[in-house]
Amino acid sequence: VLTIANSGFGLSVGNATVTYELSVGSLNVKTNTVTTSATGQVVLDTFGTTEHSSAKYFVQVKGGTAYHTTEVVLVQDATNVWLTEYGSIQTGASLGTFSADINSGNARLLFNAENATNTIRSVRYGVAPP
Repeated sequence: VLTIANSGFGLSVGNATVTYELSVGSLNVKTNTVTTSATGQVVLDTFGTTEHSSAKYFVQVKGGTAYHTTEVVLVQDATNVWLTEYGSIQTGASLGTFSADINSGNARLLFNAENATNTIRSVRYGVAPP
């Protein structure tokens, strides 16, 4: 059941559960979970280079009892991709490193896992190009 009520300035939404992806205007929010079974590089998220010009990620990595949480911002121009990571908090040693690339018309957020078994959850906030 979706209930939408006008609450003065803006809109209040109650009783709504959004699973996986939500788009509102030029903002797209997507959640994703990846589980690793070996060390090395995995793809955390992919989007078309015409779909978003930039994206911000909130990422949580869990390996055993350790956590690694960070924010990643990237921008791309369909040929190159630039990334910055900030706000990292780790309960122990780093569980891995983040990078990004362009592959077959898609921007990809990558994670190079230090542990064999990790559960990686991410939320992407993507902004459509003007």
